[in-house]
Amino acid sequence: MSPRLLLVALLLVGPAPLAQADAPPPPMEDAALSSALHALLEASVPADAPGAVLRVRRGDTVLLREARGLADVPAGVPLTPEHTFRLGSVTKQFAAIVVLTLVEEGRIALDQPIRALLPEYPAPQGDQVTVAHLLTHTSGIPSFNALPGFADRAGQEVSREEAVAFFAAEPLLFEPGTAWAYSNSGYFLLGVIAERVTGTPFEQLLQERVIAPAGLQDTRLGDPPPGTPLHAQGHGRTRAGDWVHAPPISMAWPFTAGGIVSSADDLERWDRALREGRIVSAETLERAWTPVVLQDGTPLDRGQGWFLGEVQGHPAAWHGGAITGFLTHVVHVPALDLHVAALTNGAAVDPSTLARRAVQIVLGEPLPGPGDPEPRLTPAELGRLAGVYRIDDHTVRRVVVRKGGILTQRSSGGGRARPRILSPTRFLYEQDLSVLEFVVEDGQVVAQELTPWGSAWSERAERVP
Repeated sequence: MSPRLLLVALLLVGPAPLAQADAPPPPMEDAALSSALHALLEASVPADAPGAVLRVRRGDTVLLREARGLADVPAGVPLTPEHTFRLGSVTKQFAAIVVLTLVEEGRIALDQPIRALLPEYPAPQGDQVTVAHLLTHTSGIPSFNALPGFADRAGQEVSREEAVAFFAAEPLLFEPGTAWAYSNSGYFLLGVIAERVTGTPFEQLLQERVIAPAGLQDTRLGDPPPGTPLHAQGHGRTRAGDWVHAPPISMAWPFTAGGIVSSADDLERWDRALREGRIVSAETLERAWTPVVLQDGTPLDRGQGWFLGEVQGHPAAWHGGAITGFLTHVVHVPALDLHVAALTNGAAVDPSTLARRAVQIVLGEPLPGPGDPEPRLTPAELGRLAGVYRIDDHTVRRVVVRKGGILTQRSSGGGRARPRILSPTRFLYEQDLSVLEFVVEDGQVVAQELTPWGSAWSERAERVP
């Protein structure tokens, strides 16, 4: 990690540590880490449900490479570390890097309006949106999967032109560069632009610019042929709770927004190839891992193909993916040469929680799990936290006391949640590992701060008198 990116990350407001201590805990030996990671996987993934592969590498040591659960539940096929999975939106980092190789060659410019590359794209949108806006989700182009009518077309094969026509005429959500909104449409367009500029199908670009130089063995755009050995079967769940094969989908829509299939081993090879400069230069990777800044100067925790933040003071980059039958999550902590990949073929376990808990174990600050004892607070300690906390002019978070803990509810439509007690003023949302901390001044609770896991920012809410 370059000094510049480290400085950028540290200048942002980072989360407080989950546990207060006079000194950091001593580092665990590799064998102990491997044992703890194995226990995490066993505790997280049922043996008789869709499974998960967890791969953790630190430096040259693979601390865990293990699978648990089933690759095909109805057939009873065990999952192995060699199985491949649909990556969903983890695809976006591959697409971003392919485009950045073309930027390095001078065939695409980041500040180029997309109509200069795709003349048929409608104005004024195509004249306002640049390649950089597509890479950073600041284009304002609505995501095609959120548009009316998409659900009826999701299973249909579609050409690149037909897919682009589905969303291209939609009005922008905001002026490009002034805000952020996740856009699968933007990443679909990046693949179309790469094909148009080179005259080469993206499958071939991926092979030539990523797969071959990185030495990948299990990575491809689109599903492998039916019956391919060691490709995990995706799963969904019936209303009765039974695991069944996920319905088929067209991989033409996900394309460069979510259509890559790979393995945990290949994701680690990909990370190492990037870090060793075999795909793009160190300067290009630094730009991809540098937070984007909006026109008003606001820095975001997003880069070009990755989410960005810090974990226990260490800059980190990560991305998750969700596509029919599969969920994935990959985390990089470059300063520690730490790479974690969690791949699942069903919703029996949340791979983002699994990967993040693995990172915490390696960092020596494991998060409490369901079997760990929870501190008890007195009615007075809990009662002082109850109240209404204003997030903005339209949103509040309400806190009530229930059965020895607190329940919180966001007014913008969120359900009630019971965060786990860490201390009299700190609570952990176990599903996404966000931390809610109550701010005390002069003995009074005056505010609360919500810090998502790995984020370099906190959402502050002032207590309403």
